[in-house]
Amino acid sequence: MVYRTVFKNIFKDFPSKGYTITIENLLTNTSGIKDYLSEISNPSKQKETYTPKDGVDYIKDEPLNFKPGSNYRYSNSNYYLLGYIIETVTGKTFKNYLKENVLDKADLKNTFYIHPEKTIPDMPQGYSKFDGKIEKATLQEVTIMYSAGALISNADDIYKWHQALYNQQLVKKETLEKAITPFKFDDGTFSQYAYGWFVKNIDGSKTIEHSGSTDGFQSDEIYLPAENVFVVTLYNCYEADMDWQTLTNDIARLAIGKTISNNVIVKEAVLKMYVGTYEVTLNNVNHKLIVTFEDGRLSIEAANPEDRLPKVQMYANSESEFYIKETALRFEFVRDTNNAFKIVTYNNRGKDAEWTKTK
Repeated sequence: MVYRTVFKNIFKDFPSKGYTITIENLLTNTSGIKDYLSEISNPSKQKETYTPKDGVDYIKDEPLNFKPGSNYRYSNSNYYLLGYIIETVTGKTFKNYLKENVLDKADLKNTFYIHPEKTIPDMPQGYSKFDGKIEKATLQEVTIMYSAGALISNADDIYKWHQALYNQQLVKKETLEKAITPFKFDDGTFSQYAYGWFVKNIDGSKTIEHSGSTDGFQSDEIYLPAENVFVVTLYNCYEADMDWQTLTNDIARLAIGKTISNNVIVKEAVLKMYVGTYEVTLNNVNHKLIVTFEDGRLSIEAANPEDRLPKVQMYANSESEFYIKETALRFEFVRDTNNAFKIVTYNNRGKDAEWTKTK
């Protein structure tokens, strides 16, 4: 199946929404389809358990976030729909197709598609941490996760899977090269996301990586191809902040001989001037960034949950320029015409937005 295959050619009853959505758009998270786990609330279609078709019906009638191919926004709906495509085209369940074409071929003995009534040997208890308190977590309903999650594995198997990919046991070399090439937008800029992986860098070293979260569990993997270093971290605790990804990045830094901290030291008096609430309106939607100072450090978070930026630490490149370790975002504090600070944000496509200080 080619990347340019039109999604609606497979699912005739999926609304076109006035645009062409392709398999490539789903793979690269450039479809504009809303995330069913965080952006869609439709009580009339909610169920305790779902068939794949139920899930598609839950997703399909929502308006798009943007024109397909014009922007990137991570959406679990894309990979839910890709799982349903596999079932439709092959006539097999996603679980069975995955086992035959990935798990068995790579000899992954400790990787399973979760069965709600099957006990997995040595499966750890999952926990969640909220407001500093740790409590036991109940795993999210498996039929809700479907092909956007619902896999159990361990570090050894994930490394075996990585080796199988790069040894061409699962896909051809040219297919893998395509999968780890960032999506190119019409304006010539590149997304931070390829065809199933993020392509980033750690202090100038290219990384191919992905992470995931569900109730009670979080996971992260980073591959540094130039150094041929592969790092996997698995956590049996869910936290809303991004410290777990920072830890993975720091382990990778040490593994390739880099230092963890090479930050510019900024005076506390300067840092405190940046504290406040900054706002911008994009596509008629108001967004807020909240900058706080605590224990000698700046932190930043988005007030709108859909912006997917929990409270994370900011690191200085200079007195006015900062970055975060969790994603490719940079923040510059500059004074506006009224001598008040504003934030200019930059992503891997360049300048992102200007945020006005309101508090």
